[in-house]
Amino acid sequence: MTETLHLNIDQGATFDKSFKYKDANGDPQDLSGYTLRAQLRQNYTSSVAANFGTEISDPTGGEFRIVLSASGSMGLTPGNFVWDAEASINATVIRLVGGTAEITPEVTK
Repeated sequence: MTETLHLNIDQGATFDKSFKYKDANGDPQDLSGYTLRAQLRQNYTSSVAANFGTEISDPTGGEFRIVLSASGSMGLTPGNFVWDAEASINATVIRLVGGTAEITPEVTK
């Protein structure tokens, strides 16, 4: 089952979040050899608002992270969004985590 999570992203600030993907038994899922991608959209059918940078930080421990640079978050309109992160290997795609996100407006520019 995919974990659902709400993210708070500050406009104009770097966003960096780490995760640990676990199997149905609660054990870390081995992500060795997988490729990650993660996107942010205003709704499920809209165009991509931002692509997160991704990294598998500990493949055998199932640990990965998503990153949005300060310049990447600066261009986002404050409000509510949806997002998810997927891993793929060969023809297999797994949704690791996803949910909603709120972009909070930047004051200091």
